[in-house]
Amino acid sequence: GNAGPRLACCVIGMSSSSLWNTQAEAVYKTAEEILDPQ
Repeated sequence: GNAGPRLACCVIGMSSSSLWNTQAEAVYKTAEEILDPQ
C-alpha cells in the first residue's frame, strides 16, 4: 500500500523540518509581496 512511501516522506520531512520551515517562510513572504505589494 501507501504506508511505506508516506512513512518515508514523514521521516524525511521531520528530519529536515528546519529546511522545510525556511522554504515555507520564504514562499509565504514572496506570496505576500505579490498579493499585497507595498
